[in-house]
Amino acid sequence: SDSAAPYSFAWNTTTAINGAHTLRTTARDAAGNSAYAQISVTVDNAAPSVAWTAPASGAFVAGTAGLSASANDNLSVASVAFAVDGTTLVTDASAPYSASWNSATASDGPHTLSATARDMVGNTASTQISVTVDNAAPTVSFVSPASGATVSGTVSVQVNAGDNLGIASVSVSVDGASPGTDNTSPYSFTWD
Repeated sequence: SDSAAPYSFAWNTTTAINGAHTLRTTARDAAGNSAYAQISVTVDNAAPSVAWTAPASGAFVAGTAGLSASANDNLSVASVAFAVDGTTLVTDASAPYSASWNSATASDGPHTLSATARDMVGNTASTQISVTVDNAAPTVSFVSPASGATVSGTVSVQVNAGDNLGIASVSVSVDGASPGTDNTSPYSFTWD
């Protein structure tokens, strides 16, 4: 009850269940006459949910990386904001929620990606993943046979390869046909 203008009241909506509610106000004058007004409001204290759909946590990314997340809310999701290391990249207001990130603008190494869903009344929820940016190309060179060598029979092909974050695999092809792939150093292949 308030007896002085402007008439205002504080309502802790967390004491009410989520959903539709009716607010009613009654004004009384000094003679006892009264009038009322009524409105309907929807209480929404439930935060939305958000989950990464791409890339996977722990993934290696290079160049332009596609970011996507799914989000749900008991009423409606207003937007999903994508951030890299705490700096907002883009906010998407319609599902499917996605963004493109030029990872070449970031240093090689680990980075934190976050997706923050916001509902229509401002409730938020966030989720984070870690990815590793690797825009540096590996180095690769033949150890044997030497360039220009004449070979016959079964030949051992040796390769050196290195990368700032590690080599996943090395493959060798002969005139477009691949005699093999090696995933561990020293990288060697037998070519008949």
